Amino acid sequence: MPISFQCPHCGRPTRVADDLAGRRIRCPGCKEPVSVPSEEIIDVEDVQIAAPQPARRTRRPFEEEAERKAAPRSTKSITLDNDTQASNPGGVRVNILKYWSSFPRWPTIWIVATTLFSLGAIVSTAMLVFAILSGILMWLYWTRVREHFMNGCALPGIIISVEHQLVAFCTDLTTGDGSYPAVRILRQPIHKMCDGPPRKNQRVVGVAVYEPAPDQNDHWATFHPKIASCVTNDQRAVKATFDSIDESDWQELIDYLHEIPRKTEGLHRLW
Repeated sequence: MPISFQCPHCGRPTRVADDLAGRRIRCPGCKEPVSVPSEEIIDVEDVQIAAPQPARRTRRPFEEEAERKAAPRSTKSITLDNDTQASNPGGVRVNILKYWSSFPRWPTIWIVATTLFSLGAIVSTAMLVFAILSGILMWLYWTRVREHFMNGCALPGIIISVEHQLVAFCTDLTTGDGSYPAVRILRQPIHKMCDGPPRKNQRVVGVAVYEPAPDQNDHWATFHPKIASCVTNDQRAVKATFDSIDESDWQELIDYLHEIPRKTEGLHRLW
């Protein structure tokens, strides 16, 4: 059955086939687009034309990705087996000589071992195999050191004893659920810092990797922080990492230290 209606723009009566019901056509008179009603309208003055509803916005995959990127970052940090990402990466490039002078034990062991095996390879082919293996392991060691300070988590630290070279760092050992605040106090080569002589209660920035607990899923076992200014001479890089830590994090470390009666070396759990 044909549908009759009037153009809402010019008022011209229009008659169309019923297969155009619900579709938009152009008025034969004013050429403006009009919607064909689903049934015949007798008196156009009695009809209220509803405002067009905005089209429903379809969520796109890239928008979901953008929302995920805008969400708060995870509290997880880089682990010893590299299976998680730091919430505040250190971004510090290691100077090998500076690191060696600050933390000489393992670099010296690897260099001496590789050198001795290399010298032994002159008289024995078997030593050549050990020299190659030692060289590979030394390369892996330095790779791990670089990853520690580039991808590990930047943490607040405070020098609590210049005489004993003790520095306190704090973090939350949670893996995402619950809260597991902890302070670790350990010796650091504070006299090797590139930003001047150390002072008691001086704030320093550390970079840490986290060690998983074999029997726990909700928190790490411990963390391994090292002072960033002891492994580089780039004071601008150290300052950038220092500035990435909020004032609330520094205050949190101070509050945690007040809860520790004896500030001895080791991990102090506050839960």
